[in-house]
Amino acid sequence: MTRTPSTTFVTAYYNIYNTNNDIRGIEWRKKQFQYLLDTGIQICLFTDKQNVREFAEFDIKYNNLFVIDTVRFEELLVCRLLDGLEYELPSKRNEKKDSKEYLLLMNSKTDFVNRAINIDPFHSLYFAWIDFSIAYIFKNKSVTLKLLSYLSFSSIHESFRIGSIPPRCHSV
Repeated sequence: MTRTPSTTFVTAYYNIYNTNNDIRGIEWRKKQFQYLLDTGIQICLFTDKQNVREFAEFDIKYNNLFVIDTVRFEELLVCRLLDGLEYELPSKRNEKKDSKEYLLLMNSKTDFVNRAINIDPFHSLYFAWIDFSIAYIFKNKSVTLKLLSYLSFSSIHESFRIGSIPPRCHSV
């Protein structure tokens, strides 16, 4: 009998910078995303109609991927809440990276997770956010990916209580 992961990881890809020739363009990002897919963890990917064809090959190859292409960027909760309001971006920020769209996307993670919970494509017990191209920051990629896969099968036991310290952990 094959075990089924108990966690669905939720992520999103929107081309907010409109850069296809950048060193970290879509092909580079897809390569980083593929490392996650290769682990077998269940992933719910949000994107839009303009970008969904970028993931067609993955959607065919990986049964642990569920692509949702019906959510336009403008429909995200944070975008709708701020629509028509005047506001300024923080003065201390990376002006190239921390654009209005980037900050809106970063503040939409709970919206994406909530949408994934409502759809529940893999009938999961747990849901967790994971950044789309996070694999590039893993210092020991193979070990971290194995740990991620292991965690996807883990469950929280009834004995778990907020504020409790697991037996092999020590407070500082």
